[in-house]
Amino acid sequence: MANLKSVIIPPTMLRELVLKLWKRSRELKNEEEIVTKSDPYMQPGRVNENAEFTDDTVEDIEKTIQQARLNIIQAARLEIRKALAKVRIGTYGICETCKSPIDLSRLKAFPQATKCLDCSRKAEDE
Repeated sequence: MANLKSVIIPPTMLRELVLKLWKRSRELKNEEEIVTKSDPYMQPGRVNENAEFTDDTVEDIEKTIQQARLNIIQAARLEIRKALAKVRIGTYGICETCKSPIDLSRLKAFPQATKCLDCSRKAEDE
């Protein structure tokens, strides 16, 4: 198990990563608003009664797709909030599963990472 002090992220790199996280969070928030506004059940002029069966089916499929997109966006925003919380408490860069340092190149590519690559792969396999 790694000592928390063993993870040294250069301050300039940490600032860059935090800025990336905030920027991505804003982008996801905007995307969430767009997806929410595209909810087929909330469109003006929507008819609740006497709709064609195919219209109902298409609308239901669109709603399912919209909800799946919304779930993905919300999960990504949660990952970012977790990473920013780890920055605040001083554990950013430490795998939340095995407590080993997360490779700096992984953090550069995926700043919201809260697990090392090995633990992420294991979690995906399960």
